[in-house]
Amino acid sequence: EVSFASDFAFMAELGYAGHELYKKGRFRPATFWRPSVALVTASHRDRALVTAFGLAGARSGEVDITVVNCHLQAGPEGARRLRQMH
Repeated sequence: EVSFASDFAFMAELGYAGHELYKKGRFRPATFWRPSVALVTASHRDRALVTAFGLAGARSGEVDITVVNCHLQAGPEGARRLRQMH
């Protein structure tokens, strides 16, 4: 069985760290980053992954950039898709 970890093993080989939305299913939002930034926090809700980063060596907990990855609900679920963005 092919897994998310094996699909993206090449990212670690290239020096990236990563965080994925949840541990089920092969396809899911994920964020990868180089060691020049440090993960401050990661949270998720309804298919959206929010990761906050600080520059490596900056004060602990200081956020310099925030990244949002999401997988919007498809099909006739327009109201849910809108709620995912708010």
